[in-house]
Amino acid sequence: MLSNDVILRPYLKQMTLLCVDASPLMQSIYEDIFTTLFHTVLVANDGEEGMVFCQEHDIDLVLCEYDLPQMNGIEMIEQMRQLKPLMPIILVTQTMNIIFSQKPSNTAFVTLYKNHLIQQTCLKLLKGLLKSSLLINSSIKNNEDS
Repeated sequence: MLSNDVILRPYLKQMTLLCVDASPLMQSIYEDIFTTLFHTVLVANDGEEGMVFCQEHDIDLVLCEYDLPQMNGIEMIEQMRQLKPLMPIILVTQTMNIIFSQKPSNTAFVTLYKNHLIQQTCLKLLKGLLKSSLLINSSIKNNEDS
């Protein structure tokens, strides 16, 4: 974990991360990177399985590949947004030549060559998404309490 992200550790340790990737190698890498950081790390093989996990588990954060079988990453994100509109999502692509009908909110896009996925890159994105999500959720809770 990044040394200056100590404040996020308690939050991460309470969270469930869903990683969606068709590659067994990437699934293994994600598990190796994130198992020590998050309370639970779930791994789905495709967009449809990712949606099932999202419906059956209390997912806090999603890391998904764009090029998935059954349902691509954008289609899955659009469906997840109907269930959890503010859930942070990182979409991993090998190209940014993706056309969105509407850019999903609270979604980070990272272009990485899969074999060069670096823990720090993902953690920096997670940090930004989590901070904005925590601020949004805190603001919503404060408004509800008023």
